[in-house]
Amino acid sequence: MVITREIGDRNGEAISLGNLGSVSTSLGQYTQAIEYHEQALAITREIGDRNGEAKSLNNLGSAYGSIGDYVKAIDYHEQSLAIQREIGDLGGQAAYGFNLGKALAKVGRIPDALAACRHARQLFADIGLDADVQYCDNVITQLSTVPAQPRTKPRNPLARLWHWFKQCL
Repeated sequence: MVITREIGDRNGEAISLGNLGSVSTSLGQYTQAIEYHEQALAITREIGDRNGEAKSLNNLGSAYGSIGDYVKAIDYHEQSLAIQREIGDLGGQAAYGFNLGKALAKVGRIPDALAACRHARQLFADIGLDADVQYCDNVITQLSTVPAQPRTKPRNPLARLWHWFKQCL
């Protein structure tokens, strides 16, 4: 990255920062990953690299998802998907739409998650990426069989006490 900075290769610098962010994510260093991806995003916006911008946004979404901030993850994934639609990159739309679907599932928005994953699956099928189609199928099956959430809290304090008492027997 030092060389790309020395020669003024802003695109190369953005790519290097993105790679450092991805490595940091792999190592579980999410705060550092976010910093690298934010720097890459700033450069891609500065140089007008829409595809690189979408990639940086997607990477930020994944990093925020890794720390459990699914609201930010969804926002970044939606932004990255919008750019991929704008530039007409079907592979990017499929991949980033699938990532959006996974983030939506994490916040319990199952119908939206299913819609995103199904759309991604169709795009993967259209461009002939069979392994990705199969992966989408697996996730869609899992999301389709998510049971209704059981009531986790008793209706009133006495019910809680009764529940506890029955557990002790």
